[in-house]
Parts: sequence; structure tokens; C-alpha cells
Amino acid sequence: MESNDEKITLTELALLFLKLGATSFGGAMLPLIEETLVHQRKWVKPEDFVETVALAQLVPGPVTLKVAAYMGYLLRGLRGLVIAAFFFTVPSIVLVLLGSFLLFQNHQRFAFQKLLTFVDPIVVAAFLATTYRLGRQCLAHPLEWIVAVAAFTATWMKVSPLLVLLSCGLIGLGVFAPLGIKGARK
Repeated sequence: MESNDEKITLTELALLFLKLGATSFGGAMLPLIEETLVHQRKWVKPEDFVETVALAQLVPGPVTLKVAAYMGYLLRGLRGLVIAAFFFTVPSIVLVLLGSFLLFQNHQRFAFQKLLTFVDPIVVAAFLATTYRLGRQCLAHPLEWIVAVAAFTATWMKVSPLLVLLSCGLIGLGVFAPLGIKGARK
């Protein structure tokens, strides 16, 4: 990725990640980050975003925060990382505090309980949209699709994620490498 130091100010980065953190939550954050940084502003290459998401899933903790922080690092170095992570999390902290107060005050009210039932389908839809978009970019060969479906099925059947990850890595080394299948980067 080329240097963006001259193009993106730290203030612009802070305001952008504050907006991203404030306008979505849960599984809806990744598609918004991707849409904004990759497609709208074109600050990050699609393959850099896909690799960041993949690597963020290997490390414990919230994936979207790690993606946001690394995007800040790609765009403005260590200062960008700190600013992106901080401003991305501020809205969540404020909303959790406010939500806790409201839940404590209104947890017995029927309308409030019904309102919460609409949140899950929205998050699931956003997560599926991100999965589909990233899958189209990463899974270029039919064998990759087969491995992805097998990994999803194994995970769904409660097979250890570590075993699934190791198996996919071994398949990549033993099958894809000899065949010259390179995935998203061709």
C-alpha cells in the first residue's frame, strides 16, 4: 500500500472512525468499514482489507476493533492505530453505559423487550453480507469453496476451531500449494 501520510490528516482519521463506531455495531461494522475505506474512499486495497480481517480473526478479542486499529496503522502508522482504535471504541463505550442505564430502568417494559428482538436479524444479515463479499474475493478456485464449506460445517458441528484452522492450513500446504492455487492474490 502506498503512503497516505500526505492525504489523510489525523483529525480526518479520528472523525471517520468516530463516525464508523457510532453508526454500526456488532457484525454490521465490518461491511461499513470495508465500504468506507475500500470502496468509497479507496484508501485501502481490497486484498489488504481481506488479509486484515483474516489475521484479526486469529487473535483473541473483537475482530472489528482489531481491523479498525490496523486500518489506522496502514493509513497513518502508530498514531493512526491509536487514534482509530480510540475513536472507534468511544461510541460503543458511551452506548453501553447509556444502554445499561436504560435497560436497568426499563427491563420490565414490553415495548423495550420487543425493540431488542429486531436487533439480532439485522446483525445476522450484515454478517452474512460481509461473509459473502469476502468469500467472493478470497475463494477463487472451486477447491477453496469446498474447503470453506467443509470448515463452516465442521465449526457448525462444534469441532474445535483450532482443529478446523490447522486442517485448513494443512490442506492449503498439501493440496493448494502443489497445484499452484493462490487464492485471492493471483
